[in-house]
Amino acid sequence: MIVAICPFIAKLGINAGASIEVVLSAGPALLLQEIGNLGTIFLALPFALLLGLKREAIGATHSINRESNLALVTDLFGPDSPEARGSLSIYVVGGMVGTIYFGFLATMTAAAGIFHPYALGMASGVGAGILIYRNTYTGVVNRGKRAEINGNDTKAEALYLKAIEKKGEKKEAYFRLASLYHDQNKDDDADALLQEAVDSHPDSVGVYQAMVEYYEDTDQTEKIAYLMSTCTNGQILTELQDYVARVPEFSLDDEKEYDNVQELTLSSEEDGTIYYTVDGSKATTEGTEYKEPIQINKEGKTTVRAIFVNKKGIESVEVQKTYMIRFPVAEAPAVSPTTGQYKEPISVEVQVPEGYTAYYTTDGSEPSDQSVKYTGAFPLYQDTELNVVLIDGNGKKSEITTRKYQIRS
Repeated sequence: MIVAICPFIAKLGINAGASIEVVLSAGPALLLQEIGNLGTIFLALPFALLLGLKREAIGATHSINRESNLALVTDLFGPDSPEARGSLSIYVVGGMVGTIYFGFLATMTAAAGIFHPYALGMASGVGAGILIYRNTYTGVVNRGKRAEINGNDTKAEALYLKAIEKKGEKKEAYFRLASLYHDQNKDDDADALLQEAVDSHPDSVGVYQAMVEYYEDTDQTEKIAYLMSTCTNGQILTELQDYVARVPEFSLDDEKEYDNVQELTLSSEEDGTIYYTVDGSKATTEGTEYKEPIQINKEGKTTVRAIFVNKKGIESVEVQKTYMIRFPVAEAPAVSPTTGQYKEPISVEVQVPEGYTAYYTTDGSEPSDQSVKYTGAFPLYQDTELNVVLIDGNGKKSEITTRKYQIRS
């Protein structure tokens, strides 16, 4: 019989070895549980000898006689030895009768509320525990991985979905299944899976970790920016702070209309780089890197679009603001003397407000910044149609003042 179950024992050993990190994660509790092995030496062995067992008692009282114990006793004493028979008998009784007994005992004890469920789980582990592991979340995920390695994508998908049903708040099954969909060019299915995950478990760090790692692994970091910008859970934002890229802050209010040149400052509380455009095009890392305040000096609408890129290379969502500037129009310049007939040459003066420059023509044409610049009073000796305009530093023109002089000297 021992020979018949050897392949089974070998398979269990392989499965257990592949999941050694799960075993080690039990920590000190695992060591404390092993103290129970001493009970078989000081309690079970003397009792077995009193019942008349001889060499069989050595195998029968070796720990709890599961797969590893049976394999060790068989290796030391041989499969046909009394020690092996004693170990095998307890193995069979424990697997068939003990599991039922301890399952009933654990249920009753759990109902009493005396012990923590983890303690009950360890205490009742006298059956083939590795079989139980196969159906745990980690066990199912690992089976999915093996199916994927073996090229059985259909089985892998089914196992990952099964793991998600068991623990929908954990990350690995989501990450593995989304990656499987990506490899099959089913990115829409991957996105739908991850969106459903975050909708069902909005406060799960594991779900967000799965999404972030998947998008990073598949070079879809722009989706990370949107994902993290919509997250309001402080714990998640703290755990995944390397993936948080907050939008840059604008110093000017875009709901206000301005009447002069404005200086816009972009800022971020985090370390990284800001990129922007002022021509309405999409802001990317190929755009202008922000290093100094932006001058908004054109009349009309100016749209500024900006992104922030953190040290990990994660881009924020784009933010844009449109600013409106309407420069005030100066009144037509005051020109003296007024229109009229004069008996002698006259001296013309123009009142120029601060921030403006006056230009004039004497042939009746419309003045511009290419016309004669007014620098002070100037004389007129003959009949003249004078036109004067004010132009500010932004090129904004005032109304034109016209004077018609008839000079009879």
